[in-house]
Amino acid sequence: MTPENQHDERGGRPIDVVSAAHPPACPSCGESGLLSARVPHDIKRPDGHIIHGTTQVVLCQTCDASAPAAGALITYFHVHGTIDTDTIDQAADLIGAWVNSIYIPPPDIDQIDAEAEAWRRGEL
Repeated sequence: MTPENQHDERGGRPIDVVSAAHPPACPSCGESGLLSARVPHDIKRPDGHIIHGTTQVVLCQTCDASAPAAGALITYFHVHGTIDTDTIDQAADLIGAWVNSIYIPPPDIDQIDAEAEAWRRGEL
């Protein structure tokens, strides 16, 4: 795969999809990923302050195979290997479906506050 960035806003949030010669490893199983995406997510604190952040999500042929949108994209890469001019529209549709299926669970604000306090005390 060649380095490319795709920006998709069909899910109501911009998601940067990054394809590279060596995608990052899956954080769950350690296998080589097929593709990664930087997914924005906001945390609204009880005081109303919004913290903006992003997290990286990796498409893994093992861990994500049972998810319908991910499974279709994994199959595409098994069949075609890379994205090329002949299949770019098909790939774009599959990537769009995958990024729109990505769910980032809300963080535990109490856990974050506890870790921040432990850091301030020098315990981390």
